[in-house]
Amino acid sequence: MKRSKPYRKGLLLLGCLMYWVTGAANADPSALLQELRIRAAAYWQAKEQEDWHTLFRFIPPDYLKDVSEADFVAAKNRLEKLRFSQTAIHRIEQQGEHAWVEVEYSYQPRAYLTASPHRARVWDVWKREQNQYYPVPPELRQTVPALPPLARADTEEKALTARLHQFWEARERQDHAALYGLLDPAYRQRVDLKTFRKKRPFYQYLVHKLDWVEVPLHAQQGRARITFTYKLNDPSVSKMSPREEASLQEWIKVGSQWYRSIPPEPAAPVSNAEKQGDKGV
Repeated sequence: MKRSKPYRKGLLLLGCLMYWVTGAANADPSALLQELRIRAAAYWQAKEQEDWHTLFRFIPPDYLKDVSEADFVAAKNRLEKLRFSQTAIHRIEQQGEHAWVEVEYSYQPRAYLTASPHRARVWDVWKREQNQYYPVPPELRQTVPALPPLARADTEEKALTARLHQFWEARERQDHAALYGLLDPAYRQRVDLKTFRKKRPFYQYLVHKLDWVEVPLHAQQGRARITFTYKLNDPSVSKMSPREEASLQEWIKVGSQWYRSIPPEPAAPVSNAEKQGDKGV
């Protein structure tokens, strides 16, 4: 049976699309990292030269989409606090859609250029979007670990992951005794179990998802990002739809075990649902 031209054209387009997808999926990792090294060098060169027009092109897609290039340049000229120099790109590590670029640079306050520059060496986080790497904006850096896998303790992260799930499952069951045992020993010295049981939870936690865990090598502190669903623990508003939020949790290792770090209670109320829950679980 003879096919129509639109049909044959559709098959050709589909074949090209499948070829492109297969090629993207099987892209050479070393080639991608080399591409990122070139982009990272250009990005930091633009920061060194205060070439804000070039820097504007490193903004991720759909981020600051309502900000014009002219407004971006004007804001950088007005608000940029540091001047960078002598930048150097070192190691690059990639995992999934994210990559970490180790960069070394000198910096000094723009307002005091006669001051001696300081030297720093940090991991810069990038994300691949629409087949291109972009630096993760400061406001979104909590969505990904600050360090690459090689700078983190894999065994400790697995141990912390297990404790995190125990913690959140106890929260969801409202098992106060189990929850209490997972809290910072310093907190338990200040608050006994009987007093802890009297604390009325602000929220009822329903489900949780662990986004990532980060424990730096040789560290006794770790952190994790959790996305959780909750609702107010009040019968009068029981018909309200559950809400979803994400939060960072700080954990500490005491002896051979991980515990949820609980900071001293602030004088003013805290709006974050996860943090408020610590005081009323």
